[in-house]
Amino acid sequence: MPSGYYETLLEDYGGEENPLARQELFGEFVNLQAGAIYWGFDRLVHMGTVKKNNSEPIYIGQDFNIDNMCNVYVQRINHHFYVFQETSLTHRNANTDDASKKIITDLKSDDYSVIPDSTGGARKTSSKGNAMSDIQIMESYGINVLRTKNPLIRDRQNALNMIFKKNRITIDQSCKKLRNELETISTRDDEGSVSHLAVALGYVVWYFDPLLRDYGKSQSYAL
Repeated sequence: MPSGYYETLLEDYGGEENPLARQELFGEFVNLQAGAIYWGFDRLVHMGTVKKNNSEPIYIGQDFNIDNMCNVYVQRINHHFYVFQETSLTHRNANTDDASKKIITDLKSDDYSVIPDSTGGARKTSSKGNAMSDIQIMESYGINVLRTKNPLIRDRQNALNMIFKKNRITIDQSCKKLRNELETISTRDDEGSVSHLAVALGYVVWYFDPLLRDYGKSQSYAL
């Protein structure tokens, strides 16, 4: 094992007092199922004023749903995530075509890529009888869609919690729906039914900062 590996891993898990670190690295039983899913989020710490940086690429976390097409616009600068816009298309029959057109209208000639729910490679939410998948539809508009693989739900959620605990994210005050999801979604909820923007943000965070696991130490896999 390389020198300093464990110390780096501990930092990635947010320090010794972090519940996830206590479970994964020290083998303690920690009930991560209780309470809020995004327990690391604090609006007083993580909400602020975020403006688009025209010199940096934009990453769009995209969650595909019929009648509820949601995404977040994120930039990652010096390992810090900046969320400057949220979009929720909730009109009747809102679909991937609508989401693609909104992205193009919003970002025009900016340097941007979509980090999608990877099931969009097979699923079709277009209401027009289109034979293409959601990802293929976006690509047909000239949008660059990055190839991804969805993590386990709990891993995605905890990756986002780690970013919150390390204060490596700032969300613009205009993202009120995202804030509401982060503050109110609990383990009693069916996340797929009530949370879409937080899920989309989780895809972006996981793409750049997936959780590492220390497989050499005792741990619980009840995530």
